[in-house]
Amino acid sequence: MATEFNTQAFFTTVVTRWAATGFERAVVDDSCRYRTDDGKRCVIGHGIPDEVYRPEFEGNDVAGLLVEMTDEEKEATFGTADLTPHDLRFLSALQEVHDGGDDGDIRQILEVFADRRGLRLPTL
Repeated sequence: MATEFNTQAFFTTVVTRWAATGFERAVVDDSCRYRTDDGKRCVIGHGIPDEVYRPEFEGNDVAGLLVEMTDEEKEATFGTADLTPHDLRFLSALQEVHDGGDDGDIRQILEVFADRRGLRLPTL
């Protein structure tokens, strides 16, 4: 039986790590990155373990990232290699929170994001 993607666990992990940076965006030449040379990470990038990350991931949206990843890399990052279309929509929407560049209150944006998906926003 395949393991399901735990959206709450992933959300808590990446948002907590992103908050620890002051919600820095990982942007190079007006393009969002999973990681930058100076150590910044996008919200999804905070969930990619060091041993999984490869520069080939850059330039891909979440769907492209999943194509680039092996099943083992998906399991190490998301807890499963069997991501559903619903999981992909969740990850894409979360990536858009980072990539959208909204200058609004990121905590409020994340609160709305979490509420719409029945998630708990971690203490930030």
